[in-house]
Amino acid sequence: FLLASWITPYAVPGVAKELPLHLSQLAEHEHFPYMDLSSPIAASEHAAGISADFSCNGHWSEAGHEYAADALYDYVSHHKELLKL
Repeated sequence: FLLASWITPYAVPGVAKELPLHLSQLAEHEHFPYMDLSSPIAASEHAAGISADFSCNGHWSEAGHEYAADALYDYVSHHKELLKL
């Protein structure tokens, strides 16, 4: 199990700051890994020059789904214990 999150740039600033902290604490308490996708997605956006979300509503675009999938694949590839049943 891996808990991952991403905060839209349109989120209320307090939520954007607090939610990853709370999710990280929850994951630690329940003994499973947590990944904040914000930095990897931002890096992918910067490298590709294509936004991860639709400016009209903050939902992921096709590119955003690709960035998230790439980040999750990279994480799981480096944490092979997550692949064990």
